[in-house]
Parts: sequence; structure tokens; C-alpha cells
Amino acid sequence: NYACHIRELREVGPAELELDFSAEGDNSLGPLQKAEGSVLVWDSEAGATDDSPATSLGEIEFIFQGRVDPQRQLLELLRDPPRLRKAKGRVNFTLETERLKEGTMTFSNVPTSGRVSFIFGEGGYSQLTMTLGPEEENEAKS
Repeated sequence: NYACHIRELREVGPAELELDFSAEGDNSLGPLQKAEGSVLVWDSEAGATDDSPATSLGEIEFIFQGRVDPQRQLLELLRDPPRLRKAKGRVNFTLETERLKEGTMTFSNVPTSGRVSFIFGEGGYSQLTMTLGPEEENEAKS
């Protein structure tokens, strides 16, 4: 079993987000993927006027899906390349063992409002799509 937990997502500066994570696995499908391969993907033409409810900044879990083709998943996300952008995060580990990785990813030059998708590792985990922006604005839409 493999899982990635998002502990917190916060805006730390203009066009900069930090994401606290914990990834664990039992090595039944090999070692944990490299957190450094994680990406944030967004539509460069999307604004903060998305009608989707905001994703809570509480703990979020997404599970490794062993049958997902990581290349196909990324291609599906990037099917309109001129509009979509992606950024890799800088990783600062607080704990790194064979079966557990915890730390903070910092994404720079990224939107702090609108919809973004996060994919942990080099692929295979389900993507997490979030709507970012002021809490009171997003709460009013739900």
C-alpha cells in the first residue's frame, strides 16, 4: 500500500505556495517515488472565478493507483499544451526513510488562485485538483 497525505497548503509569497506532505509505502511495488518529481499543473487562462468548491486545507490523502500509466496521466493533463503550465517543487525533507518521506515542497511562479492539480512523484498517484483563493470567497460559492 502506498499513500501521500497533504498536511497543509499555504501561500507564502506572491506566486509561491508551500505544501506539507507525508508519503508512505510498504515497498511491495518498489521504493517510494522521488518527491522531487512532483508537479503542480494549471491552466494559464483560468482565473479565480472557478465554480468548484474550495478544497479544504486539512489533511488530504491520495492513493497510488498501480494500474495508472504515469505518461498517459500527464498527457491527459497536458492535452492542450499552449494553455497548461507546470512547475516542479523544491523539496525540503524533515524525514526520509525507505518507507516514509515527509517534508515541504515549495512551488514558485505559480498561481495562488484558481484551479491547480498536484501529482506526487513520477506518476501513478491519482492527481489532486484544488481551487485556491481567499477562503471567504470560496465558501460563498459552495
